[in-house]
Amino acid sequence: MANEPQPQLQSSQKQLEPIPEMELSDFRRLMRLHFSISCEPTGREYLVRFIGPPYKAEVENCRYLAVMTHNRGTKLSPHNIKQVLAKFEIGEDRFHEAYEQSTNKVAPIRPEPPPEIKKAS
Repeated sequence: MANEPQPQLQSSQKQLEPIPEMELSDFRRLMRLHFSISCEPTGREYLVRFIGPPYKAEVENCRYLAVMTHNRGTKLSPHNIKQVLAKFEIGEDRFHEAYEQSTNKVAPIRPEPPPEIKKAS
């Protein structure tokens, strides 16, 4: 029937969290390690270029994109991160997986401090 309610989305489909603002150094590392995308400075202040293989902008099939940073060149906005992901055809789900892997670091195991020895007086 046309008036029947639509079935609810499967609970297994999880909603993606919004892309966070990131430190440029963290985003550069994530893109290099997980997607082989490099980052280099440009001649303009606060503008960086993300570049994919073969890492030469002069080559015809080389993809690259220049984006603006903020906070004195130390951070990237979610909008600019999405531009980079779109240019290099990286889905937000893949980005979130890589982001989770890079932020889920195990805290070092520290031994319990030895119990204090009470001195007899």
